[in-house]
Amino acid sequence: MGIGDSRIPRPVELSASQAAVSKLPYLDAAAFRAALKARFAVIAKQDSRYTVNELQRQFAYDRLLSRCFCAEDGER
Repeated sequence: MGIGDSRIPRPVELSASQAAVSKLPYLDAAAFRAALKARFAVIAKQDSRYTVNELQRQFAYDRLLSRCFCAEDGER
């Protein structure tokens, strides 16, 4: 898969009412995960130090830390 490959999931255009409900430009969690996996595959292909699974794990860990340290103390 190349960067310009049409098989890579792309964000969808949302109406104003849909955008108000969703902060992500993907229809559902599966579409978001597929887009991430496609992006990780491109990165792993360009840099052999990382596998797709390692990149997914690092992304999940980074998101967890972000949520822990960005929340107010009362919201944790």
